[in-house]
Amino acid sequence: MGEPNTKLRARAAAKPRGRAAATKQRILDCALNVFAEHGFDGTTVRDVAADAGVNHAMIHYYYSNKEELWRAAVAHLFGRIDKEIDYSAEFLETLPTEAGFKEFVRRYVRYCARHPEHARLMVQESIRGGERLRWAVDEFIRPKHQLLAPATLALIEAGKLPDVSPMSLIYIIVAASQVPYMLQAEMEMVFGADLQSHQAVEAHADAVVAILFGERRGDAKAAPPLRDAPQWARRKPAKSAATPRRQST
Repeated sequence: MGEPNTKLRARAAAKPRGRAAATKQRILDCALNVFAEHGFDGTTVRDVAADAGVNHAMIHYYYSNKEELWRAAVAHLFGRIDKEIDYSAEFLETLPTEAGFKEFVRRYVRYCARHPEHARLMVQESIRGGERLRWAVDEFIRPKHQLLAPATLALIEAGKLPDVSPMSLIYIIVAASQVPYMLQAEMEMVFGADLQSHQAVEAHADAVVAILFGERRGDAKAAPPLRDAPQWARRKPAKSAATPRRQST
């Protein structure tokens, strides 16, 4: 009788822990969105609590102040990108290859499309500078760039990527991947296209890869034109090779 009772108690104890973990994740997800929209100074703990649907006292139960909440949210953000892009040793081994780097860029574009709040929050902090940004750079951003730099340098040396400053190239990739989703409302008004559609995200990933690797029309499989793009923003279909005229005899 003792063993079943022990299992029941363990399951009963696990339920509150599971609910608490889910609540903390919801708080951190909402904190990221609110900080990204309003900035650190424009955000209150009550704003985050309202967005998460919890009492602000619950947030203070987990985090002693807004600064601690911000740091927890940013740590959650960088933990999320690690999981979604997959920086496993097996994947990192492929990065110095053209195929591996292209796959990394595609994963990064998809991540940026799913989580535009990441770039928006970091832009807020970069504009201000200061200790919060320094902490994020030291803890997460610089180590990630140091992880990716050897592959970038190897592909530049191999003539696969443009022969430009690696520092510039890394942030060109960052900007090309992030900006359409930071400016999503503007782009959708201009082009009338749904940038979050699977087709649009994959087309943008194709575009970033093609620009980085100097692909020209015909070098790679062309993405189909977006169905909802305006006519003035659509590519003309590629011309097929003309059939030579038969000489009359």
